[in-house]
This record gives sequence, C-alpha cells and structure tokens, in this order.
Amino acid sequence: MSQNDPPIDDLPLKFLDTYTSAYCELFEAIEHESAGDLQSSFFSSARNQIPWLNDRPLAVFCLQSALIFFDQSNVPKGHWYLDGGPAIKVDEVHTRTPLSVRTAYSSKSSNQKPKGIVRAVLADRVPTRVWVSHPLAGTSLGQAATETGKLLTYFAYEKDFQSFLTDATFGFFGYIETLPIIPKRYIATAFEIVSNLGFFPADLNNARFFCSLNIVSRPKYFLDNHETRLDSLKAAVYRDLSRAMARQYFSAEDYIRQFSSPTFWDPSPNNKKDKLYDLVFSTP
Repeated sequence: MSQNDPPIDDLPLKFLDTYTSAYCELFEAIEHESAGDLQSSFFSSARNQIPWLNDRPLAVFCLQSALIFFDQSNVPKGHWYLDGGPAIKVDEVHTRTPLSVRTAYSSKSSNQKPKGIVRAVLADRVPTRVWVSHPLAGTSLGQAATETGKLLTYFAYEKDFQSFLTDATFGFFGYIETLPIIPKRYIATAFEIVSNLGFFPADLNNARFFCSLNIVSRPKYFLDNHETRLDSLKAAVYRDLSRAMARQYFSAEDYIRQFSSPTFWDPSPNNKKDKLYDLVFSTP
C-alpha cells in the first residue's frame, strides 16, 4: 500500500477475518461429523471451489452498502472467449462480432469449438461505456491479508451493485438478465452471483472470467448480530455445499444454465431433509 492510497476501511477486513474463520471452523466440524457419510473427495472439491476455504487471492470492491468479492485466480488458459467458454457473448441483433471471427467459426475446423459459448442478444442499444467497459477497479485502496493469509486487493467503487454488475458483464445483467433477488436469510453472508463463467462483448474489446463473484449486502449485520451468526452460516454453508455437489456433474453449458435453475441459486431447506441438510444443521 503506497502513501498516496486512501486508507482501507476497517469493515471489509474485519468482515473477511470473522467470516472466513467462522466459515472454515463450521466446515471442518461438518467434515468431521460426516464420518464417511460423504466422500472426502467431495470436501476437497468444495475447498477448491468456495473462496472462504482456500488461500487464493480476492479482489474486494467496497460499495457504500455492500462488499463484492471477485475471484479471478483460476481463469481458463488460452482464448476461452473464442473456442470453448463457458462464456456468454453479449451481442446486438446485428452482431458486432468481427468478420474474421465469424469466418473462423464457419470453417470446418472451428464450427464445433464454441459449444460452451452462448450468444445473448440485447433488445436495445446499450451505452457505449458498457461496450468500451471502463475498468472495474475504481480507486485503489491497496492490499491486506486476512488472519488466514488470504491476500485481498481493495478498491473503492462509487456506484451501486447493479451498475457494477452491468459493467462487469458488458450489459448482460441489467439489459438482458435482471439481478437475482438475494433471499433475506442470505443478506449477511457471501452470496455467489456468478461462478466459473466468462462474459465478453461481441466486438471482443474486452473479456472477464468470474471464477467466483460474491456479494455481501449486509456485512455489518453479520458482525453485530452474534446470536444469529451461526444460523446464518449454516444456511450459507448448506447452500454452498449443495452447489458444490451439483457442480460435480456440471458441463460447460450447465454453468450458463445456472441463471434459470432455482435449485442452484437458492436450495430451499424446507423440504430437503436430505443427508447433507441433516449433517449441516445438526452439527454443533
């Protein structure tokens, strides 16, 4: 962190320290309680997928009313936005895709490549800023590390979350898909909006791949309400582990279909008296 960088607010780091430690502690207790009911490979896979369980770095965007966590530590190699995805190409009815790319797609050697890429067509023209895509970084606040050693790079972001998501996905959220409503029981925990999915505009001027994009809309609530913290964490861990379990069978196209899958977004525990539910909610 340089002398010219604005100071990092205490809230993001305090939340990450508290949340990560409590999440890991609960996860380890659940893993211990499973006693072979669930394969150890499942827990290893979950550790790799869920940002709060591994040591990969995160970018943290500090909004006035929320925190956004962007994991880009495991982006696919090569030109994933041209030949494989999984990705969403944001386009207009009269495509902006360069002729050279369309020619490559139409050739025998390339016409099978973009299986994991879906073209999402905008109904109306979008502002140039969405296509040009100003950097998401905002104002740099420097770096810090959690007590567990996870490196965090902080940025101040003055706009609201909807604006962030619109810019981050080149207009997919906001102009094509509406932002999913986060259930009330998850507002104080990290809620994953996008996972293992890339976005790019058809003119190929930029591209972003989200290994994981999480939002916490009420971080202070999590810190201040000790009496509800464990219940909130159990609901979040059950949700995240349900997703991790489903992803064992995901193909590239399945990551794109997550937007229409209520089970993926919000597994309701009310009618799911399954092994995982019982394990999570019975763990001390």
